[in-house]
Amino acid sequence: MKQKGFTLVEVLTAMTLLTIFVGFIFQFSQSIQLGEKRLRIAKEFQRESRFLLDKLISVTQNNVVDYDRYFIEVGPSNTQCPKFDRLQLPKLINANPCSSTYTENNACENNSTNRAKLNYPEVFYWDTNDDNVPDRQLGGVKNDGTSDPCTVAFHKNSLEELYLINNTRTRRFAFKRTKSSDTCEPDNENCAHIQAKVEIGADTNHDGEADIWSTSPQWKNNQCKISNNGINYPILDLDIDTKSKCLVMAHDWQAISLDSVNIQSLNFKITPKKDPYLAFRDDSAQQHPKVTIQLSTAIKNPEKYSFEVDNAPHLHLQTTVSSRVYGNSRETNS
Repeated sequence: MKQKGFTLVEVLTAMTLLTIFVGFIFQFSQSIQLGEKRLRIAKEFQRESRFLLDKLISVTQNNVVDYDRYFIEVGPSNTQCPKFDRLQLPKLINANPCSSTYTENNACENNSTNRAKLNYPEVFYWDTNDDNVPDRQLGGVKNDGTSDPCTVAFHKNSLEELYLINNTRTRRFAFKRTKSSDTCEPDNENCAHIQAKVEIGADTNHDGEADIWSTSPQWKNNQCKISNNGINYPILDLDIDTKSKCLVMAHDWQAISLDSVNIQSLNFKITPKKDPYLAFRDDSAQQHPKVTIQLSTAIKNPEKYSFEVDNAPHLHLQTTVSSRVYGNSRETNS
């Protein structure tokens, strides 16, 4: 009996079906691999974003809000506190009257230069007997007992920089988002980072408090020192007692986020706006300082990882954290 074979049409049909099936399997396999790759990258992106938030949380918990620095850098509202009262300003104006018409050298105005001269703790002290000597700490109120808006360290509800200082008030920290353009393009510097700066303090007037700060200490004569106007001053932080520690414990602005992560926004909300230990007569300031951190991130160059721009991984994180350092650090180190 003669065996019948496949016709050409049948062979072509079978080959076509096989090709379609193999192509489907290949595409399905590629789709699975691509999905796994996207999932892995998305998880790594989320892990890095949460790592950054955890870093900010950790530093905040182990230090205290640097109200002194906020007072100089941000300060009270110019609307609520356009000028300091003359009874707060013997150090600034040398007993010149601080009336509404007094404008010589802008000595009374609320500006960063005058705030730096006045210093935050001193703004709470008033000259109560008009002898040009601030003799009484009024706890955040005026001479007449009303709330003093000039003792607010920062008037903004949302801050772009986080200023912290350690419990011994010898080392201070700053965090911010770098400025960038509106777009985050591949292979350029448009993507924003989180940057950190660490400074070490020294005492120049022998009052036991840091009054100069530096990001570049030097090891000289078996001591860690910082320079000011050509003079080297020993730092106050006694834990930095070796050359290796001295050279690595401080630094200027450095990125702490990966290049693959674009920091879309970073904001800080701090309560209260006055140092509660200095403003002891202001009820609104009597709470342990808290920092609310708001962080938004997105993956840089999503097309590189086969993401559509509209569906690229992004994350919005927010948490409120308080310092684990309790008590008045000014008294601890006085």
